[in-house]
Amino acid sequence: TMSHIEIVLPFGLPSAQMAKQLVHELEIDALAAMIAHTRTSSRLPDFAPLSRALPHEAWLAYQFGLTEAIVSDNSPPFAAAAMQLRGLAQDKGFWFILHPAHVDVGHDQMVMADRRTLALAAAESLAMFNAAKPCFDEAGRTLLYGDAMTWFIRADDWNDFQTTSPDMACNRNLSHWMPEGKQELQWRKLQNEVQMVWHTHPINAARAERGAKTVNSLWLWGGTYGAMPNFPAILPYTAAFGFSGRMEAYGQFFPENRPEYTVADILSNPPEHGMVFIDQLIAPALAADWNAWLSAYQELEAVWFDPLFEELNNQRIDRITLNLSNDVTLKAFSTDRQSQRKFWIRKSLSELLP
Repeated sequence: TMSHIEIVLPFGLPSAQMAKQLVHELEIDALAAMIAHTRTSSRLPDFAPLSRALPHEAWLAYQFGLTEAIVSDNSPPFAAAAMQLRGLAQDKGFWFILHPAHVDVGHDQMVMADRRTLALAAAESLAMFNAAKPCFDEAGRTLLYGDAMTWFIRADDWNDFQTTSPDMACNRNLSHWMPEGKQELQWRKLQNEVQMVWHTHPINAARAERGAKTVNSLWLWGGTYGAMPNFPAILPYTAAFGFSGRMEAYGQFFPENRPEYTVADILSNPPEHGMVFIDQLIAPALAADWNAWLSAYQELEAVWFDPLFEELNNQRIDRITLNLSNDVTLKAFSTDRQSQRKFWIRKSLSELLP
């Protein structure tokens, strides 16, 4: 059987203003050979800078047929899949994901920290959840606990809300990315009440004392009706790798999902059409920590691109597709052994430039 490995690498494209400098510093030969010698390459149209989802999030939602929200510039309708993963599937109502969050309020802007930096323990999260729940009960809203970073709220009359994925909104001025809809003031009022309860909460006092970020806000997104669409019917993939954390909600719909795996696992028994999600570049890119981004990329070259390239040339893998994105676009490069034989084309990373 043929083997096709498809990699999704969010922020594999550097941000446009830094691209020249960063690409100059990267030494990743195997990746350079794969993207220079392509059979096909394509690119999504550029997203508006104020989009409500990142290009890789929109692209993944498309793979699952969740196109409506993306076309109307909304966050991916992720709540039902995330609830199903946690054994909380609902057949009625319109549900959103709620993340406990840390927001810095400056004199002229509010900025939400990347949730990966919150390090919220389950016991802390449960205490904050229980403190907040009476506010939701009073507002007539069902609030469910999923895990430390993921709660859910039912709000049937907010089904027109435009919301934003947390990765799109973090580390930027939040004023552009708040939920918008007919009842948005109801949400703001509820959010304010929770913030007041949390302001004096002992968990936050303890966090502040040890220098951890306080939990002082909530992020609402991913709204969708509770009943799950049937994904496997439309998925061309036979296996998924690396769909862990938030992405595991998608992983559950592949015939085989391995959130924990090694590169050697994949290469010793290559899947017919495997999708691999590699998230190491997201956090440094969102934080604009380009030194960390460069060293993470170099590590990916050693761990991923080198061995993959070797297996392509050894004929253990027939085809590799790389989906690389930044905050405004996604480019796809597909290569096979035939295209690697075009020795007259120099390997180059120029395709990473905008």
